[in-house]
Amino acid sequence: MEWGGTALKLSGRNIVVTGGTSGIGRALVDELADRGNALLTCGRDRDRLAELSADRPDVTVVDADLATPEGVTRLVSTIRERFERLDVLVNNAGVSTGFDLDDLAGTAERSAHLIATNVTALVRLSIECIPLLHRSDDAAIVNVTSIVAHVPKGRAPVYSASKAAVRAFTVALRSALDGSSIAVVDVLPPLVESRMPGPVGMQRMDAARFAGIVVTAMGRDARDIRVGRNRWIALLSRVSPRLADRLIG
Repeated sequence: MEWGGTALKLSGRNIVVTGGTSGIGRALVDELADRGNALLTCGRDRDRLAELSADRPDVTVVDADLATPEGVTRLVSTIRERFERLDVLVNNAGVSTGFDLDDLAGTAERSAHLIATNVTALVRLSIECIPLLHRSDDAAIVNVTSIVAHVPKGRAPVYSASKAAVRAFTVALRSALDGSSIAVVDVLPPLVESRMPGPVGMQRMDAARFAGIVVTAMGRDARDIRVGRNRWIALLSRVSPRLADRLIG
């Protein structure tokens, strides 16, 4: 992990986590809420939103499909109504869909939805939240990427491209905000227990354990948080792309 300067305070803060109803997002919501922060999250599955509200009445939930401009607008409006100041934005929401050359029309439609969710919404939300983040003396934008940003997979070319775009946006935004009170963080998870598809037979990390590692690293002002074996696979991809490709399956 690469470390920055001063530690990021992670208690008593105003925090938004997108896609917080399951998997990594839910684990991050629980971890951050348990540390005494004010949490707001969003999702598009009403049953999961209702379950989260019942389990965590201390968390504000928003019904918003980030694949649509209307969903992003609803989320941004709620953030502005809920918080006068935003301290941390965690861009976690993402989807992964199949790539089927025998169904080009369906693949094109699913790919557009994927890009809208994984890239367009993340970029727009980050930009629209910057004024609120500037009101904090110690703020962060945290983007969840993927090992396929470094080692793109033929079975998921659009998903790989979306995560590579997020990685590039993260690095460039970090440079653009250099000298401000807003840190920009890249989180590169291993395979984590979630509803997202992944290679069959590969060991997955418990989501709660992953969230604890990430939040602890954020509190130490890490800027590139690489968990598990992805710490070295990302580096290996630079010198031996074929080996890195074989290792992630």
